[in-house]
Amino acid sequence: MQGVVIERMGKFVKIKTHDGETVVKMRKKLPELGEMVRITDRPVSQKVYVAEKITEAPEALPPLNELKPLLKTIKKPRTSFDIQFLSQLVDMIKMRVGSLPQDFYANLGMYYENGEVDEKMKSLGFWLLTLSHPYVFKSIPSKKGPIHIFMNRKKRSFSVSFVKNSSIVCVKGTVQEDYIFVDFINFSPDREALEKLKDNLLGYFRNVFFKVGDLKNGLYA
Repeated sequence: MQGVVIERMGKFVKIKTHDGETVVKMRKKLPELGEMVRITDRPVSQKVYVAEKITEAPEALPPLNELKPLLKTIKKPRTSFDIQFLSQLVDMIKMRVGSLPQDFYANLGMYYENGEVDEKMKSLGFWLLTLSHPYVFKSIPSKKGPIHIFMNRKKRSFSVSFVKNSSIVCVKGTVQEDYIFVDFINFSPDREALEKLKDNLLGYFRNVFFKVGDLKNGLYA
């Protein structure tokens, strides 16, 4: 990745690229503001900075000081859009309630890491759902790690991430009125995971359609 450093905060650096903006966490050496840099997650030469990609977006990201609570709470985001999405969700909640509860970010971190494992986390999930429209974030408990559901009803976009064979898998879908279509073309999720995901999605939609490569006719509804 290559771009210009436009903001710094501790080990976090925001870079302007041809595709938008990216926040990375530097491993050692920090670049200067305004510097044109090349970033990699593996050291290959002294001319390349080593960093971990945290989040990215095609549009401008919020200032790093606004992202700081999420960056401190969610230390290992599953995908590069998690922090950016949660930032939008939190901003929407702030618009509706004003100041957030003191333990909000700590609880959100536990919800992200573990899912709705007890009544406290289930209550938090319902509270988020009530106040965050058009954004939806659900963290569903699972043996291998929670299933994360991200939904933007305004853009009619949907994504779900989960752990499969010790790796993070992310699939996307589309929302059309009371229907949702999820694309599993490139791999075959297990039946139990499909059933759990479908049961949760039916709380929001009239019908749920999975497009799966190895199921008959490619549809499971």
